[in-house]
Amino acid sequence: MTDKLHLEALRQKYGNAAGGDIFDPHFRDVANAQFTDGDKRKWPFAGIPTLLDAPPMPDAAQSDDFGGLDIALVGVPMDLGVTNRNGSRFGPRALRSMERIGPYDHVLRVSPMSQAKIADIGDVPLQSRYDLARCHADIEAFYHRLVKAGVRPLSVGGDHSITSSILKAVGAKEPVGLIHIDAH
Repeated sequence: MTDKLHLEALRQKYGNAAGGDIFDPHFRDVANAQFTDGDKRKWPFAGIPTLLDAPPMPDAAQSDDFGGLDIALVGVPMDLGVTNRNGSRFGPRALRSMERIGPYDHVLRVSPMSQAKIADIGDVPLQSRYDLARCHADIEAFYHRLVKAGVRPLSVGGDHSITSSILKAVGAKEPVGLIHIDAH
């Protein structure tokens, strides 16, 4: 196709288009799931910061069914399991405060928030800032409650030691897999 023919075809297709017109059917489906109030969505730097910009549901952790969630985003701000590299307790807060790019994953071609009931339920309630064993008991008990309610957790810690308590609860009845992303 010559450049002139190509330009004419583009003018025919897009010449009378408005800013909100979406021609790709896949992206149209994603946009319809995200923009339920017209063509507006929350600015990524406004509002309450949450993990993955999910809706905040801090009270969900108080109910037995966790608000009927499919997936709970959970912070585990504990780093008592390290001797000289503390600071990972700030991981959940730091990730919550990051500006988001958007609700759509271009590689996987998926918009998770429109396909499952997902929320940031806050942090695991820890009873002690100084007792490692108590913190692990709190973490394990919290995740047992999540599993019992049928909620899948996506967790942000904390030091590596939290993994053991989480896996004891999540894998108590059947084998599970783990994706562990570490950043320093």
